Amino acid sequence: MDNNWTRHHRFLLRAFLTLVTSFLLYFTFIRQVRIKINSELVYPAFVQYAESNNAKIIPTQRRINIIPNGHSTPRGFGIPFGGYFLLPFTILLISRDLKVASGLIGYHLFLFIGPPSIALLYIRGNNLAGTFLQINEMIFTLIFLTSLLYGGNRIFNILKEKKPH
Repeated sequence: MDNNWTRHHRFLLRAFLTLVTSFLLYFTFIRQVRIKINSELVYPAFVQYAESNNAKIIPTQRRINIIPNGHSTPRGFGIPFGGYFLLPFTILLISRDLKVASGLIGYHLFLFIGPPSIALLYIRGNNLAGTFLQINEMIFTLIFLTSLLYGGNRIFNILKEKKPH
C-alpha cells in the first residue's frame, strides 16, 4: 500500500541516507584528496612562485592566502569541493535538482583554474587581481547561500506536497 504517509517517510529516509553517504564520502575520501592536493601540489608551487616575486604565502588546509610585497592584508582563494560545496550539493541531490547540482559542480571546476590564475597575477603585484580575488570570495559565498536556500526551499515544497493528512 503506497499512501502519502509511506511516501513521506520514504523521502525522509532517502534524504537521511543521502546526507550520511555524502558526508562519509567527504570525510573518508574527498577531504584527504583536497588536503593532499593543497599541501603537495598547490602550496609548493605558489610558495616557489611567491619567493621569486618577493611575496608571502600563508597556507591553511583549505586556503592559500597571499601577501604581496608592500601589502599587509592577505587575499587568496579556497580549494574547491570542500564543505561549502558538499552541503548545498547534497541538499540539491535530495531535492533531485540535478541541473542546478551540475551547475554547482561546473562552478567548482572553474574554481580550480580561475582564482589560482588570478592569484598568480596578484603575486606579481597586480592590485586589480587582488580586487578580483575579493569579488570571487563574495560570489563564492553568494552561490553557497543561494544554493542552500534554493535546495532547502525545494525540499520544503516536496515535504509539503507529501505531508500526511
